[in-house]
Amino acid sequence: MWTFFRRKPAPPQAEPRLAGAPQRARLKSYSAQSGYVYQYVYRGYRAAGQAEIEYVFSATSDRKNWRLIRVVLDQATIDRWSSGAGRVLLPAESYAIAKLTLFDFFDASPDGRAPEPLRPGAEDIARYLDSLGRM
Repeated sequence: MWTFFRRKPAPPQAEPRLAGAPQRARLKSYSAQSGYVYQYVYRGYRAAGQAEIEYVFSATSDRKNWRLIRVVLDQATIDRWSSGAGRVLLPAESYAIAKLTLFDFFDASPDGRAPEPLRPGAEDIARYLDSLGRM
């Protein structure tokens, strides 16, 4: 009888929806230095925490086992890079950094298991933008 008065635990908070994904998912391939050919799909991005942007990709190396790989850019790292570069990071550049972080992970990982999440540093941002000719 008293079960009616007991409070039910709050349901777990759902993650915010992803934004910025293409209307049709596009399967892309990347031939990694590890010898594997990865296939990946960009799923979108979302605010993760107060000062972070999370980019989400689905990836596989065998076409059977897909896993989500998250790349998180935190504002402190971006600010550190911005102070050294003397300019702000553009949204398209932050997506490019997320994608190049994913490619670096593919190159270094023989099994495709990602430490959750991948977090590029300020040095990585500078290296990626330099390779793209954006410095």
